[in-house]
Amino acid sequence: MAKTVFCGLIVEHIPAISPIEFPETSGFLDRKRTIVINFGTFFTYTDQDVEAVSSAISAARQKILETFQVLWKLPEAAKFTSIIGRYFDSKSDRADILVREWIDPPAPAVLQHPNVACFMSHASANSVIEAAYAGVPQIRLAFWLDLFTLAARSEWAGIGIYANKGKEPEIDTEMLTDAIVRVSNNRPGTEGALLKLKAEELGRKVRASDGVGTVSSTILKAAMGKDDEILFHTPCLTSE
Repeated sequence: MAKTVFCGLIVEHIPAISPIEFPETSGFLDRKRTIVINFGTFFTYTDQDVEAVSSAISAARQKILETFQVLWKLPEAAKFTSIIGRYFDSKSDRADILVREWIDPPAPAVLQHPNVACFMSHASANSVIEAAYAGVPQIRLAFWLDLFTLAARSEWAGIGIYANKGKEPEIDTEMLTDAIVRVSNNRPGTEGALLKLKAEELGRKVRASDGVGTVSSTILKAAMGKDDEILFHTPCLTSE
């Protein structure tokens, strides 16, 4: 019978962003509440995608009394300058969006900044784990394969919102606007407050875990024939 060891999340422990090492990003995050957007390495934005995200951000900012800013990893950003400029046209608006083709600090370091309100991503395993580690609410836009399941699981766990459910692989402006507004409202008793509470609770558990240590020690004990020292999972149901 197969034996299983539950290791928890296998994630490197990373400190919060350093203002000395990354002054631009750190200084921007220090200003106000921030939504971090990162759709990963393999996602290719179309004009329609950038239009939908920009429009949703603009609409949500008009609906929320407390303004927020945006840190956006956008590959080939120069191609979309005119689109973004239509939604961030004033001097104050432009100051509230930082678009970079690549964000140098590791994602968990950025997400641990206290002003990060939520992490908007494509629901990859890495992004879900990074947000869980940092303890921040998630907005998920799924586009392919396993992303649908991970986006649904984030929502089921009460730590995020699946913001294009039923519209995949498109980005629906109204759905995304609604998700941003819901996550950003942290007043007591609101959905946003509950998402934040559950995300923070999960973050504390993840940061206190040692998945890497469990994996390495389990492999070492197995190689040395010390199966009796390994904490195997006992299944609830037998194979009989």
